Amino acid sequence: MLRIVTFGGLSVGHPERELSGAVLQPRRLAILAVLARSSERGITRERLLSLFWPDDEEERARRALTQAIYALRRDLGNDGAIVGNQELRLDAECITSDVAEFALQLKRGRLAEAAALYAGPFLQGFHLVGVPAFERWADDERTAIAHDYARTRERLATSAERAHNMTEAAEHWRVLATVDPLNANVAVRYMTALEAVGDRASALKHARIYETLVSQELELPPDRAVIELAARLRAAAPRVQPTPEPAAGPENAALTDAMSQVAPSELPEVLPTAPVLASSSPQGPATTPAPTAGRSPAQTSEPTLAQMSVQSSAQTLEQSPAQTAEVTPAQASVQLPTDAAAGAIQPAATIRVGRTAIETRPTARSFWTRPVLVVLGAGTVLALVAAVVSQSTPAARIGKLRVGETKRVTFEETLELDPAIAPDGHMVAYAGGTEGAMKLYVRQLDGGNPVLISGAVPGDHRRPRWSHGGTHILFQADRAIYMVPSLGGSARVIVEAPVDSSKAVLYPTWSPDGKSIAWVDDMAVRVREVDGTSARTITQLKDAHSLAWSPDGKFLAVATDNEAFVYGARGALRFASASIGNIAPGIIYIVNATNGDTTRLTETDYLSTSPEWLGDSRTLVFVSNKDGARDLYAASVSAGGERVGDLVRLTTGLDAHTVSVSNDGTTLAYTTFRQSANLYAVTLSNSAAVSVTQAQALTQGQQTIEAMDISPDGKWIAFDSDRGGQQDIFRVRTDSAGETDRVVSSPTDDFHPAWSPDGRTLAFYRIRDGVRRGAIVSATGGGVRFVGPTGGTLEEHSPVWTPDGQQLLFHRFIGAQPDLYAISRTGDSTWNQPVRLTDKGGIWPVFSPDGRSIAYFSGAGEISVMSRDANSSSRRVIVRNGANGQTAMYMRWPPNTSELIVRARDAKGLQTIWEVSPDGNTWRPLVLFNDARRPSIRPEFATDGRRIYFTLAERSADVFTARLELQR
Repeated sequence: MLRIVTFGGLSVGHPERELSGAVLQPRRLAILAVLARSSERGITRERLLSLFWPDDEEERARRALTQAIYALRRDLGNDGAIVGNQELRLDAECITSDVAEFALQLKRGRLAEAAALYAGPFLQGFHLVGVPAFERWADDERTAIAHDYARTRERLATSAERAHNMTEAAEHWRVLATVDPLNANVAVRYMTALEAVGDRASALKHARIYETLVSQELELPPDRAVIELAARLRAAAPRVQPTPEPAAGPENAALTDAMSQVAPSELPEVLPTAPVLASSSPQGPATTPAPTAGRSPAQTSEPTLAQMSVQSSAQTLEQSPAQTAEVTPAQASVQLPTDAAAGAIQPAATIRVGRTAIETRPTARSFWTRPVLVVLGAGTVLALVAAVVSQSTPAARIGKLRVGETKRVTFEETLELDPAIAPDGHMVAYAGGTEGAMKLYVRQLDGGNPVLISGAVPGDHRRPRWSHGGTHILFQADRAIYMVPSLGGSARVIVEAPVDSSKAVLYPTWSPDGKSIAWVDDMAVRVREVDGTSARTITQLKDAHSLAWSPDGKFLAVATDNEAFVYGARGALRFASASIGNIAPGIIYIVNATNGDTTRLTETDYLSTSPEWLGDSRTLVFVSNKDGARDLYAASVSAGGERVGDLVRLTTGLDAHTVSVSNDGTTLAYTTFRQSANLYAVTLSNSAAVSVTQAQALTQGQQTIEAMDISPDGKWIAFDSDRGGQQDIFRVRTDSAGETDRVVSSPTDDFHPAWSPDGRTLAFYRIRDGVRRGAIVSATGGGVRFVGPTGGTLEEHSPVWTPDGQQLLFHRFIGAQPDLYAISRTGDSTWNQPVRLTDKGGIWPVFSPDGRSIAYFSGAGEISVMSRDANSSSRRVIVRNGANGQTAMYMRWPPNTSELIVRARDAKGLQTIWEVSPDGNTWRPLVLFNDARRPSIRPEFATDGRRIYFTLAERSADVFTARLELQR
């Protein structure tokens, strides 16, 4: 029978014959791996297309897939090995795989058999160059399978401990220690098992190995639980009975290397007792700044049923019923740690063995931990508690979540954003006002007037976050992070603004114990005690925002990309081109709060933002447009920080913006955000500035237009719009508000059209797998051709044509800074590699009418000019940020003039379009954006020198609350 091997590599073979042809080609071999992982579920052709041919034209991609499946069936020597048409799967009667058998054995509860199949990481060492979608899929699957394997070994070890077979338990913990050598919990369990079999020397040796690895790999001190256990072992009388060393092999390289540095005679008398900053593993006890710091090592490494029932039933569910049915006398009485912020002791959860009452009272987040009170014999009690706690998995529970009764909280005509519900669920804090000039308010959910709490602080006030006890509120303003009493008073700076005026500290959140805060500083997610001075970086994520700390302290949920959708004016710190409601994908990651390990929770091709944890620390609620409209979704998260199962949609057609959850998990506060932006035009006057109140509409209806460009002959305006559900490219005649023509239609978003000099082609960018890819299309529609390499992962943002039509200029971000690039045409559908034009910042380039100069934004509000050949000696700044009291936002260089047309805003946020002389010294106002009813929320505009085209918007944002219910 044919067999696919995916653990430790990738191969396919037959015991009686040698395979050749298609099955040896990497891409087709990878298809077999995907089919094997899909097992009996199968996989659609569309999903295979997205993994292996995401950038090809649809017809070409489908033809390639059909040919690949045909060739595989032929060269496998069995036409029935791959079955199905639209949904493909492997026939288990013809072809088997280790990964499918691994999943099947786990499903059947045969843990030892499953563990024996795992010969190494999934697809270890196998790569497809130039196919990033497959590489990301392989990484995600590799992580998920490794987690399943580790959990399987842990369950086997725990089962052996229950059976008092400590030799077998030690072997399982040893394997786990080689797989995850930085895991403090595993280290403690392994050392404990070694002690039980009388091998204290090996236990102490492993402590030294663990200490060495944590120091070398993480540059952190060892976990306190390991230190304390090692100290206790040293104090006891030595009993030596060596156990086998870890088997040699690449998977044990780090551990073997560390062991080679340690000889028993070199072991110190006492392990170092440096201050413990954090646990060194996802499964280890989170010591700082997590709320579990008050637990003893025994509690953190082996939680009792009472702990699990009160803190997180999800942890119990990862053990078998037999495991949860036994509690030792030492575990029989447990008291939870104190609430450091509130100064109060959490309600205790107690189990006393014997014929007596068992009571588990809920923590503040009681939605997930219903009270239980029973009077039974001891033998029955524990099994019943386990059954109550484990009545459904987190993944199953989110399928039963529903959003119930809703209530509108705010009614003002201004925008109300960022609702944060108070810990007691009775009040809500939010940001209100106009974009870029918001203040913070607090109001009762059941009525009353709003109370301004941040009036004395300068800047735009956003993102209120309640303290654990509800007495104070964190928020961001004026590039710094402040804290203010929740009912108003003097605000004080908690995190100072950076010295660099183009940067800010943003998106604060509290740790669950109230002792620490986390925030974003440039690309770094940082943590510090509230009144401390020394901060540490957990991880670095580009465009990180909207942090949320899990109630158990183990994880931070972090949104990345498209921060402008939520915060808008934040983008003004760099290039002043963002607005609230920005259309682009966004991704949510789960970050281990101790070691910074990062796992992607959502996909890259849709918006996901505003993550909030429910009380079990295993469920996230967030905003997403995965299925079209912006709604609330839920995701289940494993104990290791990976997503479990599919996303669950909680609402339909909500137009949600951000969401907040009360501590007891029963109340949501969210903002609905609605906007439409249509295309308008004004005719310029030589005598005075024109008001947008005189503008004529070229489009109408419920849609959002972001960017536009006028054709060389002045007859057409091309623009992007979401009128069809996603952002597509359209065009409309400039001489009337007539019918629009759709030029590009695709299931993904397309933006920022730019006419070629001959008027025959449009350049634009399309978002593919979270990457902005430059593309061209005929101005009348037709096939789309990408200009960058197939499968490219670097962006071609907002391409524009050179005057000769032979090059496209665009910008891409390398780190936090965008720079300009040029890509040259070599034929109708072929392009050279991009060439970098700037190295100190560049965005939004435009050409002078004679084609000899390029003007571009070289910094926030700063415009520079350079020669067409991008000679560094020709570069000069002509408009500095703050010139004429303005911050430049966007510009055009119309034909037959030497003056630039620049859109800018003043210190109050009022916008004007100006005519600016070539030296930047003379400014003449052309268009005044002075219609408060219809703001212009995007900086883009187009002009032919006679008329100016732009968008005017209507939008609203209000705060609502809703009940979150669990269906029976």
